[in-house]
Amino acid sequence: MSLVSMYDKTHRFPWLAPSNFFDLLKLILGFIDATRATQFSSELVSKHATMDNLPQDLVNEILKRIADVNDIANFSETSRAFREASYFALSIRIQVRNSDHKRTRNLLDSFSPNSGLNRQDLKDNMGKFLLRRRCIEQLHIEVDPMLQSKEVPDNKRSRTDFWMSDPCFVSGWSRHLGATLQHLCMVDYGKSLKTVDLRNMYIDTSGCETMSSLVSMTLHCVAVPGGALDDMNTYMPKLQTMVLYGVVGVERGHLTFSEMKFLSLGLSNPAEAVFINLPKLEKLQLKMKCPRELEIVAPRLKPYSFNLEVPEQSKVHIRY
Repeated sequence: MSLVSMYDKTHRFPWLAPSNFFDLLKLILGFIDATRATQFSSELVSKHATMDNLPQDLVNEILKRIADVNDIANFSETSRAFREASYFALSIRIQVRNSDHKRTRNLLDSFSPNSGLNRQDLKDNMGKFLLRRRCIEQLHIEVDPMLQSKEVPDNKRSRTDFWMSDPCFVSGWSRHLGATLQHLCMVDYGKSLKTVDLRNMYIDTSGCETMSSLVSMTLHCVAVPGGALDDMNTYMPKLQTMVLYGVVGVERGHLTFSEMKFLSLGLSNPAEAVFINLPKLEKLQLKMKCPRELEIVAPRLKPYSFNLEVPEQSKVHIRY
């Protein structure tokens, strides 16, 4: 049973009584410290609790356990207290389902300027929802596996009306969230994703699925785990262009992309070891603190630009 169906239009729980209020708390929160739950019970029963006068601590406890965008939207409709609190949700998860895709496609395919229909689709509503939030720290947007498994016809791949990583869609809310956003995860139609440009965030590269269509990646001012370069090498085998600028956290890595032609490597911390063996590399830029061991093998390299701080203990080998 959803919380929305638990109370009547007066925002009161009609079956609320001291004997079962503790059960209500457990149902809402899933788990809670017994002392705090008892305190909430006594206080709310004595005040003839309504949804609009729940203690802020309780409202916060509930919202801590909600991340799904539909749940947050539903809870925000239950009372003014929840609506105001929902603007300060720290973590949000959005899953795009096959039914969402069908609704959006039908809406857009049937839309015409003279039809009188509202052209708001899933992405419009999603953007408006995110723009109302004030302090999101974690955002997860994912196309569910069933929808990912569907083949996108060639004649529709150029349409951007439903791609979650569409730059126009992302730029519409990313600046608004930039001041507080710490972790962003986006899982789009991986089979067709070709370009990624991510900035000002932490990126966990471990456990990614193979992105065999990705040809260009830019990371600007991001933090990554120590093995990020190896993860990229494994999960993004067809990369042709890679630009890393102000990247923090890399400890070591082997770059052996068979198709890479342009590499710009800007690491903000000195890694232990970086090995670059790129048979088709034509242009190389290094602007970083030199790793303790750096080896570059690039037989087709033409122009290159190095801006390296090289400590005495570092070893650098270049062959081209």
